[in-house]
Amino acid sequence: MRNEVNTLGAGEATYLTTYDNWAFFKVKAIGLMTNDKVKSTCEEAGMSLPCLYVNRKCLDGWTFGCVSLEHGDVSCFTAEVLSVLLCDVIDPYSCPPLQDAFIYDPHRKDWWRPPHSYGCGTDYGGLCVNGSDYTNMSAICAVPANCSNSLCLNNGTCRDHDNALTCQCAPGWGGVRCERDSF
Repeated sequence: MRNEVNTLGAGEATYLTTYDNWAFFKVKAIGLMTNDKVKSTCEEAGMSLPCLYVNRKCLDGWTFGCVSLEHGDVSCFTAEVLSVLLCDVIDPYSCPPLQDAFIYDPHRKDWWRPPHSYGCGTDYGGLCVNGSDYTNMSAICAVPANCSNSLCLNNGTCRDHDNALTCQCAPGWGGVRCERDSF
């Protein structure tokens, strides 16, 4: 199923697609796009962390605590699964909604520079790029794709809008999942 990209909030997060009971977003990150930055960006937005590999059946690359997906015959790589859903192509570098987006990759570390994250986008020209070479991009994050799973925090109200879930925050709260105290 192909989904449209919708912007939520004040440009903080962009809804990408819903798949296997998860709604995926690009969340703006400030700083070097290291694994630590990708992880902290998702956590600060109150979202879960997808990883490079979609589940533990894939090349032993999946990590406990990451979003686990049933990938069917599409791919073991989260970026490729999202690319097929968004753009009907398996190559994430040919999928504009994934441009400048980074996915957490806990298995990649270079001893001479900070741990990096997997980068996907139309301008990278390679399967993996070192996230510590890029700044101020976006992290791929996810939230449960139904309102019954306590998507919205701090008494926020979940709203379902044609393949996109949003939170209407209670007074004094903000953010994609009403995770930020705005007092």
